[in-house]
Amino acid sequence: MRWLALLTFLSMPALAQWPSIDAPLPKQGGGEKDAALLISISDYAFLPDVPGAKENAAAWYRHLTTTRGVPATQVTWLQDTDATLEGVQDALAELPKKVKPGGTLWVLYIGHGAPSQDGSDGVLVGADAQNVVRSLYARSLPRQKLLDALSAGPHARVVVVLDACFSGQSGSGQQLATGTMPTLPEKESLGKAKKPLVLLTAGTSRQFAGALPNLERPAFSYLALGALRGWADDDGDGAVTASEVVTFTNAVMSTTLRGRQQTPQLNPPAAKDTVLAKAAKGERLDLSQVVVALQTGGASAPRRTPEVEPAGTPIAPRAPVGDRQAGDSVSDQRTGIVWRWMPGGRFTFGCSRDKPACTPEEPVLSARSVSGFWIAETETTGEQFERCALARGCDSSVGSRDSPEKRCNFKTERFDHPTNCVTQSDAQAFCRWAGGRLPTSEEFEYAARSGKAVFYPWGFDEPDGTRANYGDQSFARALKPATRASLLADGLLNPTSNDGFVATAPVRSFPRGRTEWGLFDMSGNVAEWTSDTVGELTVFRGGHYQYPPQWIHAWQTDGMPPTEWQPMVGFRCVRDP
Repeated sequence: MRWLALLTFLSMPALAQWPSIDAPLPKQGGGEKDAALLISISDYAFLPDVPGAKENAAAWYRHLTTTRGVPATQVTWLQDTDATLEGVQDALAELPKKVKPGGTLWVLYIGHGAPSQDGSDGVLVGADAQNVVRSLYARSLPRQKLLDALSAGPHARVVVVLDACFSGQSGSGQQLATGTMPTLPEKESLGKAKKPLVLLTAGTSRQFAGALPNLERPAFSYLALGALRGWADDDGDGAVTASEVVTFTNAVMSTTLRGRQQTPQLNPPAAKDTVLAKAAKGERLDLSQVVVALQTGGASAPRRTPEVEPAGTPIAPRAPVGDRQAGDSVSDQRTGIVWRWMPGGRFTFGCSRDKPACTPEEPVLSARSVSGFWIAETETTGEQFERCALARGCDSSVGSRDSPEKRCNFKTERFDHPTNCVTQSDAQAFCRWAGGRLPTSEEFEYAARSGKAVFYPWGFDEPDGTRANYGDQSFARALKPATRASLLADGLLNPTSNDGFVATAPVRSFPRGRTEWGLFDMSGNVAEWTSDTVGELTVFRGGHYQYPPQWIHAWQTDGMPPTEWQPMVGFRCVRDP
């Protein structure tokens, strides 16, 4: 088999890693009619946590929306406290309404499972279930009820991926409900499906699901997504079938797991030839390198413990100015930042009086000039800030500032989200460590507009749930009814769009909102500190996830005292050539 072929040891690098699934592949399409429900529970209220569930679900979200092309308005993602029994039931009731005729319904669940009380089925354990039998079953959804909820609608088929085993044990083998010893069925039993079904589960009834060695990610959902990217295309025909997914995940787990068995399952067997994805060229898991690295202690997780180099380490090589094109990129391995080149030029700066209305804080329309500079492709992420904190270049306490609300992404495992809850000096410290500085207001707007007189970073089209993270249906769910009604009455919420995020989103979640020169989230998600001041306030730009659509245009300008912080404010850095 191609992905199991052994290589000569001398050709292997000294360190091998499990490949990353986080960056989405280029758009392949085929999902425009689809709808999806993603459920990830990393943080159970009373049961053992499931480390990496959120990160895997984020990778699946990006695959579905970016690579497969499922509209973000047709994807629902429930995380942690949203994934109660009622939350899941409500989302399931809405899901068939979002799919188009002939499309596919996708459901991903990453969390705990348990056997039903009579042992004839499994249950998906809700986020608020307690570790006693009565609560466990009262707050969980039977698997068959999940499948029944997906039987009605105009869709052509259903694909369900359950990264949970139904033994009633956690990933460490601990019983979820104290004092139980469940009776388990010898064979998986499912009611007759009313739609063509592909059901992929993490293991058999008597096994428990867990992580891969040296990778804090639930094994099955990580490998299954890798399989869809192309790791499982063993015959090289460019199509990944359901049977290839199961064969691949079984092979990797049987080769790498020690001390437990986990055997992914496909039901019904007749679905084995169903094509689930197009394989991307060059995508593969070199299992031989992983095995050797595990045996020699060289394998490491791709994110959680970054290698840190001290401040002052030379950054990535810089091409001569004459060779650079707008949007050219270089990657800095020390910081994790991808820098993009902004050529100098003259541009229209400030608020266009005709659309939309200007506020007093925003500069009046004028012509400005900037010199060329590099700017980070994304807002500074939690992973990048962690590198700085470990190198003692940044204050590691920023993630604890709003405890116990946990709105601050750093130290709450939201490592692919923007770093928020930072003062201007916190942001400046990171940028100094990264070899750069905060942008001026002019540099930020020039980059957001790609040097052109557009209204939004992506052009002139009005914002929607596929271009930016702003105040819409998702944000409205977190508001008290009276507050929501007041904002709607004042036109400060968009009730017709849904970007899928109550608060911040992982960076690169909105590829349709990317600038012409390759920058993400220049409007929405978090507002971003600049180096400019107006009176006693420091300027931040770009708008954030609470702002209505009329406040996230390319010239959006606000400010607050530089010593203050907010969960809606983050930053990105620039550096000089």
